Amino acid sequence: MSAHDDDRPKKSWREIDAGKNKSNHRTGSGGAKPDRMANSQAYRSYKTQLNKLFDGGAELPDALKEKLQDSGMVEAAKAKKTATQAVLDAMSPRKLRKAFKAYRADYGFPEESALLNKLLESDDEDLLVEIFEVIERLVGEGELKAGSAMKARIKSALILVDAPEVQTLGSALLKKLR
Repeated sequence: MSAHDDDRPKKSWREIDAGKNKSNHRTGSGGAKPDRMANSQAYRSYKTQLNKLFDGGAELPDALKEKLQDSGMVEAAKAKKTATQAVLDAMSPRKLRKAFKAYRADYGFPEESALLNKLLESDDEDLLVEIFEVIERLVGEGELKAGSAMKARIKSALILVDAPEVQTLGSALLKKLR
């Protein structure tokens, strides 16, 4: 002990305990007070509205709607959503080809998991080859995780279409996805 340590008054147990309760490791936030806004009803309501907005279940505020409509983004997003839904709703191979052709003309080849899964129901050999190549590329880039449903659809496509190129690419893709 140094000489100046003896000059300080001794702290009572109550003062020591009070000091411990104020320490950074007790609050978990570096000594800052908890963020009251994050726990408020207004903030939770705001977050709920934002989630609804991004999920497509809420209306935009008028000022923002005007700005977006001026840029054409709202109409473009609605048109793409409609085209996507047409592909997803197609029940027959003929309707699927027609809906996909319209989608592809406007938006290119899809890379969304739901659309790729639906397109695997096709009996078009060229389309299946292209789908297998896109899935392989996306999985390789880490942009797509092929789940069990997608693997099952690939297996179904291999049963449905006997073309050698489809069989070769589909089998190789299944091996990579395991």
